[in-house]
Amino acid sequence: MERRPIDPEQRRRQLLAAHARTVQRLAALRLPMYGLPRSWLGERHLTSCLTERGTESRADGSSTTTFRHTVELAHESADGSSYLAVETIDAFGTVAAAALVGDLLEFVRARAARLPDGSSSTEPDPADVLVLETTLRLDDRPTAFAVAQWQNVHVARWPGHAATVTVRADGWPALAQLALVRVTDARAYLDGRRQRLERASGLQLS
Repeated sequence: MERRPIDPEQRRRQLLAAHARTVQRLAALRLPMYGLPRSWLGERHLTSCLTERGTESRADGSSTTTFRHTVELAHESADGSSYLAVETIDAFGTVAAAALVGDLLEFVRARAARLPDGSSSTEPDPADVLVLETTLRLDDRPTAFAVAQWQNVHVARWPGHAATVTVRADGWPALAQLALVRVTDARAYLDGRRQRLERASGLQLS
């Protein structure tokens, strides 16, 4: 069956409605968000804002409905060679070495899929991934993060009391000097998301 072409105006309305729903979800989110200070002049954008529903079993055999919220803010240099994303989840995140290494492998694959020049196409051998601990500044506080590192790719995680913060970085210089700040105004990240939608669709959404 031949597919009917999507009307550009219809597609534009769909993208605008989806973006509006994302803005509403982010506004309702009661979860700390972290990003780079205002001195960062590269691109910023929201990569995800999700609420996942699940079921948790109790010892008495009953079950209860649970909700897990996730938000991720990304930062990218103009040429795409440096990328840093900060994810916050209101759930406990493991810092076990196997989990960190697995996360790093998935991150490398995802980056390779996004970069047409194949600059991150080589997948590491898990045995070559270093697992260590480093101190990053979070809200101007020195905070111990568990880190998986391969070449210039890092996945760093801090399982806080109220939320777990995970940093994924590719080509980011001096990760140990990274300082993350609490984001209270996400307009720049939402504008970045809208601009990326515009570039991908070729449609004007503003």
